Amino acid sequence: MNDMESFRCALAAWGAASGNEAGRQVPLFLQQAAPAGRLRFQRTGELPPPWGAEVLASGVPAAFVMAAVFAVPAALIAVAAVQVSPSHLQRLQGG
Repeated sequence: MNDMESFRCALAAWGAASGNEAGRQVPLFLQQAAPAGRLRFQRTGELPPPWGAEVLASGVPAAFVMAAVFAVPAALIAVAAVQVSPSHLQRLQGG
């Protein structure tokens, strides 16, 4: 898996987490919001602070966890696959 595929997976995880959190936050916001706040939400489609910040705060850690899921095995595979012995170093130096 290359970096771009890992990025796409992390972005998908962030999007899913943000979407789940938004689905939870919007009904709560609409229950507690003043009429002016509801009207602004209907016009812009964005939750005002602090509601919108909670959606972002939910998505960012989910994306980092997904990135770690890919990074840790990749690092372990790289360490296991790249093994340099002294004889390899001598051969590379022309010895």
